[in-house]
Amino acid sequence: MNHPIEVSIVIVTNDGWSDLAACLAALRPTLPADAEVIVVDNASTDGTAERLAAEFPWVQRIFLGEHRGLPGGLNAGTRHARGRFLGELNNATIPHTGWLEPLFERADAEP
Repeated sequence: MNHPIEVSIVIVTNDGWSDLAACLAALRPTLPADAEVIVVDNASTDGTAERLAAEFPWVQRIFLGEHRGLPGGLNAGTRHARGRFLGELNNATIPHTGWLEPLFERADAEP
């Protein structure tokens, strides 16, 4: 039996490599070991797809052939998410240690 995933994080990007790289670098140490991160590339033309695969191989990648906007990107990522909780981050977000715990506590207190 597969171990359940606690949280799935979906991030949509379009030609935002420098912001995305900073976001992912800050995000990884804040996540539980069983978390999954899904980055949806909304048809970037700045090399995001290649750099993402090379520099962040632990990230699940979805590459859209056309720009579907934020809602379309979030929908694509959400369809692949397997976590108990789902988080959506802007690609310019810099998460800090402890940012998820209050969300888990609140969700567990009020299912």
